[in-house]
Amino acid sequence: MTQSVRTRFPEYRPARSGPCLCGSGLVFKRCCADHLTGTTNFDLTQQLLKAQKYKQAIESARASVTQYTIWHRSHTEPAVRNGMPKKGTLFETDLRALAEYVDTLLRCYSKAGRLDELPSVLERLRDNINDVAWQRKTTYFHALAALGEVWDERAGRRELKKLGKVTHDDDAETLQLYLDLFGDTLSFSEKQEIIDWILAVSEELSDRLHYVGSRAVLYFTIGDRKRAEEELDQIIQEARSTDNRDLSAYTRHRLAMSMDLLGTIRSDQATLEEAASIYETLLEDDLWTERGRADLLAELGQNYQHQSNWEAAKTAFSKAIDIAHVPIHSVFLSQSLLHLNQPDEAARILSDVSFDALAPAEQVDCAFTIAALAIRTGNKSKLDEAKVILKSVRPDAPMFREMRDDYLLSVQESLSLPAPRLHLHNAPRRCSQDLDAIFRTT
Repeated sequence: MTQSVRTRFPEYRPARSGPCLCGSGLVFKRCCADHLTGTTNFDLTQQLLKAQKYKQAIESARASVTQYTIWHRSHTEPAVRNGMPKKGTLFETDLRALAEYVDTLLRCYSKAGRLDELPSVLERLRDNINDVAWQRKTTYFHALAALGEVWDERAGRRELKKLGKVTHDDDAETLQLYLDLFGDTLSFSEKQEIIDWILAVSEELSDRLHYVGSRAVLYFTIGDRKRAEEELDQIIQEARSTDNRDLSAYTRHRLAMSMDLLGTIRSDQATLEEAASIYETLLEDDLWTERGRADLLAELGQNYQHQSNWEAAKTAFSKAIDIAHVPIHSVFLSQSLLHLNQPDEAARILSDVSFDALAPAEQVDCAFTIAALAIRTGNKSKLDEAKVILKSVRPDAPMFREMRDDYLLSVQESLSLPAPRLHLHNAPRRCSQDLDAIFRTT
């Protein structure tokens, strides 16, 4: 805030007996009134979270939301009423800043195991900024709260659908979440349009790493390998030009994923090892939720698969499953066991996976793994089952449709063989663990 703006309008004062601006549902005098210090408490909140003092962290985060809302209503809101445009001014800064404080508040509630309170809190926060952009951002937070730590995609989609059309939304985070939740239903051109728009509205390196990587995947799936490599190489060099100590954990995570993708496409061992090193360093941090740590271990496991280090992959996936049981991680573990010549154990792990509970893209992974296992063992009933499952999946990308057809052909050929003692090389060369795993990283 500039001093000239601060002195132009009287300070906004919440009514002590009125509802607190933090969304708690308490009156101001019994909530944030005695916690305001004239500044926001972001660093203190992070320290309290790290110390697992979640009740105090919530109080600190609430105070930050309340303080920033007071600043907005004292300075920005009256300036807008007096003719200040919203675009490209302090108003947009307030939208971004308050969203960051609310995002931290959500993390505090989540860590404290109080996710059930969030919908009511978010509804009360809708009035903090009087603008449709803030209303839409609040709906985005509702979607995040609905997803929860278990990433309940159905619940998240239900909330995000309330926004209606988002194709040219100015909020990059909303576009990103929409792509994550509805990407399976979008055409190639629709995905590309949203990705291009995200890159146009966001200047964050983490976003650029994420969505340049996503765009590279789109090019790769239509056979434009050169363009995919160029996209990845350029964004990785941009990230490498920044001191690693200046990169957030999320940005380093995205860098590792981009390196993993490029290393896999190029079969570049050095790049794959560099990505693995970043994953391993990230796992040393204590900032991850249980699901986040499990997903990170699974990504490391996929990296080891790309290096053909199947024993290390097995260990990583096993650790991920021990932390949080995510069905697709069991599919990846089964792939590694199959390469370690442990088909019985691979079959046991895979038998516990409910195919219908998987997302469409995950079903493709699972179908390919079921087929590879059936081909490896030569079990006629399993080959028949694999044939049915392969016919049931409908991959979006031409590359994966070709892979499915290759598997179908190999399954059919295996059914015609008299001897049950088959080998993994009877499966198509473009096996899912070598290619489809790439797409799980973006």
